[in-house]
Formats: sequence, C-alpha cells, structure tokens
Amino acid sequence: MYSVSGVRLQSAALPYRIDRTGRAEILLVTSARAKRWTIPKGRAELHLTLAENAAKEALEEAGIVGVVASRSSGMFRAAKRVADGVVTIEVRVYLMRVTGTLEDWPERRQRRTKWVSCATAARLLREPLLRHLCLQLGEVHGGRPLASGRLAGGRQQFRQALR
Repeated sequence: MYSVSGVRLQSAALPYRIDRTGRAEILLVTSARAKRWTIPKGRAELHLTLAENAAKEALEEAGIVGVVASRSSGMFRAAKRVADGVVTIEVRVYLMRVTGTLEDWPERRQRRTKWVSCATAARLLREPLLRHLCLQLGEVHGGRPLASGRLAGGRQQFRQALR
C-alpha cells in the first residue's frame, strides 16, 4: 500500500457502459460496511499501476472487466474509519468502459450492484467529485448540459479520457 505523509493512497474505477440509445449508465456497488452506494475502490498495491489497481478492484467488488483510462479523471480525499482510529485516504478515480460481466466474483456475496443513469448516480453518490464526473459523463453521452455549460478540465480532455 502506498502512503505519503500519513495519507493512504487508493484508486477507484468509475464503471460505465453506453446503452442502446447512446446514453451512459454507471455501475454502482454497495460499500462493504455501511452498504451505501459507491464505486469500486481500494488500497493501491505497489506492484500495480493505479489504473491497474482500479481494474482489479472493479473485478473483485463488482465482477466487471473493461478498459480503464490510463489517466486519472480526478482525485478526492476522505476520512476512513479503521480499527485504530481514522485515517485520511486519497482516491484517484479512473473511468472504466465495461466490456464484460462475470457470473461469480470474489465479493459477490458482500455487495450489491446496479446500473443507473448518470443523473441517478450523481444523486446517490456522496462524494462531490464523483457526482460531477457522473454528470460530465452524462453530458458527453447524450444527457442534458451541466448548469454551468462547462466541463471541468474541458469537454475535449474529458472525451479523450473516455477513449
């Protein structure tokens, strides 16, 4: 696990697919403890890149495989309860275009999964960055424009991350 100045590094996959109408859908999973809707994420492992680690977490937690963007779409920090107190985690988020699902996977019995629209995902997720990324994905793939009319980092940069 990576740790810099007491901050533990994690990576996450923001899994999406494009439905028959050309609109993006997001796959959400329940968290292990609180059973809130979130995305697959976990501790960074030294032998994997952060993008590879995000793909590993998506497979273990949601039973999905796909193409993970080589560059992070954003980062957030959060407090996480652990056995001996609270630690700060820094999570790098990678877009993942889902290409397949498994019938069985390591955490299948501990988590639920569901495909939802980008707008629904934005309502269900607590982290502001994840909400924003879901809305961006919906904008790029057939949804309504964001209220600001602009995409963070620029529309072209976000579209490149989707490739």
